[in-house]
Amino acid sequence: MAEGKLMQSSQGIGRPQGVAVVPRLNCVAVACGGDGLLRVYDAQSLKELHTIEAGPDADNVRYHAKSDTLWVSYGDTNNGAIAVFEPGFE
Repeated sequence: MAEGKLMQSSQGIGRPQGVAVVPRLNCVAVACGGDGLLRVYDAQSLKELHTIEAGPDADNVRYHAKSDTLWVSYGDTNNGAIAVFEPGFE
């Protein structure tokens, strides 16, 4: 049986909640509940490329390939919302 092996990691992310991969840009988007940011990393090096305000307590993040959009939920049970971003990070 194959064993999982940590290849690399990124530190100092404020409560990462959701992760989505954007293949055409070779990047990974992480919604951070601690600071409400959507952080975008290079998928190979994990170097942070962009930081975008998503909303308080940013949570789930999904990439919709057909519309080429990132969807991020944020807020709490009584006051939640969804933010939509075009991943034009080039």
